[in-house]
Amino acid sequence: MKKNYPEISKLYGKLKPFYQRVAKGRAHKDSFFENCLRASFAKAYELNVLATTPAKSAPAFFLTSALRSICEDLILLRYLSSLDRSSRNRIISLLMKHELLTNLKVQEAFFAENRPFQPVLQAPTGCESDVNQTVVELQKFWKGQGWTLNGKATLPQIRQLAERRGIVTLYDFIYRLTCDVVHFNPQVLLRSGWGDLPEVEFSTKNFEPYYRAFTVIYGSFLFCIYFELLRSHLRPDVKTMQTVAKLREAIRNVNRWPEIVTFEEMNLKAPWDKSPILHVLHRVIFERTRQGKRKRLLRRRKSPVVKST
Repeated sequence: MKKNYPEISKLYGKLKPFYQRVAKGRAHKDSFFENCLRASFAKAYELNVLATTPAKSAPAFFLTSALRSICEDLILLRYLSSLDRSSRNRIISLLMKHELLTNLKVQEAFFAENRPFQPVLQAPTGCESDVNQTVVELQKFWKGQGWTLNGKATLPQIRQLAERRGIVTLYDFIYRLTCDVVHFNPQVLLRSGWGDLPEVEFSTKNFEPYYRAFTVIYGSFLFCIYFELLRSHLRPDVKTMQTVAKLREAIRNVNRWPEIVTFEEMNLKAPWDKSPILHVLHRVIFERTRQGKRKRLLRRRKSPVVKST
């Protein structure tokens, strides 16, 4: 797999003026949703610039986990975008309050146990009561949206939100990919060992081209999805959309999108190595199909019946 992607990197350079415009917001309580979208979009852009920057950037293994953050941002922001302005700002405000109070409690416990001499912000008096009230308000909102949350849950499962919006296949793929790098996974740990058997040396750099390809292809895929799911809020101009269209095409033209489980790690010969001409032929046939001709990257499915969580 490739180490560098100059064509894709050049397209992000052309998108820089739009990124700079979107990244500038107005700090106000009535702009919570818009500013979350701005921050999320900026994060996605900056990840892709970093991923497509040659050589001296951080090992791509450590970039891959950010794909999950961006994917979850997209799903939740897309859901909230369908609400009226007041409701979506209210929900974001409540979620912020819940996270802040919870983090203060956790922080207080950690420092009390491991670094008691360092002053840290303390949870306010009545913190537990405030957290519980916030949970009640959030669960009341989500019940009105068709979910009954259990315990102290403040959100439906992100997968259920993805199901509601018909994009669960995308979520499942990004979820499984990033689980491999953020959770304990013996397969991922052990395959990072390379050398002349039986002697091996373990390093995340041994899979650098693989994780670089993952971050570039799927990071760009998710970046383009902002323009498919949240275009009305981002309000790109014609020139920007033309560049995004070129970015979509550049992704589609990459000969091999990285798989979660590869032929190589299973000690199998990849089909295109066996018959390069047949691989090209299959691609040409696919591009003539209805699915191959569609302009959008994301294929959305009909939403299933919503289940309580």
